[in-house]
Amino acid sequence: MCRNFIWVFVAVLILGFGYGCSSTPQVKHEYTEWSEIWIARATDTERPRVLIVGDSIVSGYYPKVEKLLADKANCGKYATSKFLGDPDYLGELSLILKRYKIEVVHINNGLHGFGYTEKEYEEGLCGLLKTLKRDAPKAKVIWCMTTPMRKGGDLSQFKKSTDRVIERNRIAAEVMARNKIVINDLYEEVKDHPEYSAGDGVHYNAEGKAVQAKIVAGIIEKYLASDGK
Repeated sequence: MCRNFIWVFVAVLILGFGYGCSSTPQVKHEYTEWSEIWIARATDTERPRVLIVGDSIVSGYYPKVEKLLADKANCGKYATSKFLGDPDYLGELSLILKRYKIEVVHINNGLHGFGYTEKEYEEGLCGLLKTLKRDAPKAKVIWCMTTPMRKGGDLSQFKKSTDRVIERNRIAAEVMARNKIVINDLYEEVKDHPEYSAGDGVHYNAEGKAVQAKIVAGIIEKYLASDGK
């Protein structure tokens, strides 16, 4: 009886801490919550399928990414306001991963869920990786660093929020390094380009969206061509 208990305890530790996770944070809703699921060419099973996950930043550049990859892969989008540690976020993502064979998953989440601590953010990242490993074990995963918040060319007006973005990116870098996940550092690509800003502190204008789409499509295409090696 004691031996059985020990094995159960060890199993719980492996499942709960395999990616450094210790708990699921209590859900903290935003004033408005939304989700968008878009699967292009859902009936086509011949070409590889790519899933681009994120928030409104992803919604901004996704259409251009889909066009850039149109001859190489079928694309899908899961964009949401939900925090990545929210069970509903993981449930919606899981539904897509189970329904479609996904070759590459590109994930750009980090601007939502500021009501959660950075520790909860780390635990959310770990839960996300567990979901991906369980529901899409053969998919190649690319993590995209969260972009800064700014007012025009001035990062200081949103300094507190951008400092949190920087800290979350640092945490994400450590988690992805431990799990050998490739990183697309979109933060570094856009931080010195205020001309890309839409002026609302978060989003991007047409030029900014086009630049991000080219970067995202490029790393996905490279990963497809190299078979993730």
